[in-house]
Amino acid sequence: MRACWFSLAAWVLLGIAPPPAAAWGTRTHRLVTDLAVDLLPAACAPVLREHRALLLSRSVEPDTVLRQREGQREAVRHFIDLDAYMPYPFADFPRFYRQAVARAGRAAVHERGVLPWVILRFSRTLRDDLRRGDAAAIVRSAGYLSHYVADAHQPLHLTVNYDGQHSGNRGVHLRLEVGVVDDRLVRYEAALRGRLQPARPIADLRRELFDGFTRTYPLIDTILRADREAASALWPHNPLYFRRLDTALHAVIEQQLGSAATLLASLWVTACDQPASQR
Repeated sequence: MRACWFSLAAWVLLGIAPPPAAAWGTRTHRLVTDLAVDLLPAACAPVLREHRALLLSRSVEPDTVLRQREGQREAVRHFIDLDAYMPYPFADFPRFYRQAVARAGRAAVHERGVLPWVILRFSRTLRDDLRRGDAAAIVRSAGYLSHYVADAHQPLHLTVNYDGQHSGNRGVHLRLEVGVVDDRLVRYEAALRGRLQPARPIADLRRELFDGFTRTYPLIDTILRADREAASALWPHNPLYFRRLDTALHAVIEQQLGSAATLLASLWVTACDQPASQR
């Protein structure tokens, strides 16, 4: 079971000041959501533009409101340990929740994380909310969906080795998210704003999602290798370490944030476009 590493001791050991209430995760999730809104066609869910500020707030609630309320039940919705089932490239991966349970058992499935099935569930919920025209529910479902989609684009959310603890990279998760991404988020936004692929309806959401996992998973080795090389002869909290890691990974980070925003907008468009008979 994964423990929460966001403790004061962790920040001190990293040589990084503890974040304010709006930590990097909050800002990054808001950015992905905000970028996705700009990709929406005018006719699709105008309520999301009209209530953009509330939508951005909803996008971080899985890490705040839901985690506080539901504890570990919520925690397992934010990741999936693909390599706990089989090696890459996951050709025979159980893409349906019931298939995964039949293969591994419910307890093991939840220990390994249920992120893809949560994304699919909230995609269906959003379609139902749009059909009813319930503005508050639309904003809530779209915001929660945005959070899980962004998590799915963080490669370290897809592996048992989520913090580099099995490869000599312990602490890499926090170093990447805080020391690199959070510290340079304004620059990443400038690189992405107005330059993303347009949203499009998705015919097969499940296939799109799992194919995306297959594309993202190899980036884990890219991150771990960059971490080792950046840390060579340096303490991990040395500013030069973070500059090296950023130089090695900025293209990967931009790619993943941009892909998250485009997929999110595409899921929203799909929910808008799907006929009622298919909901």
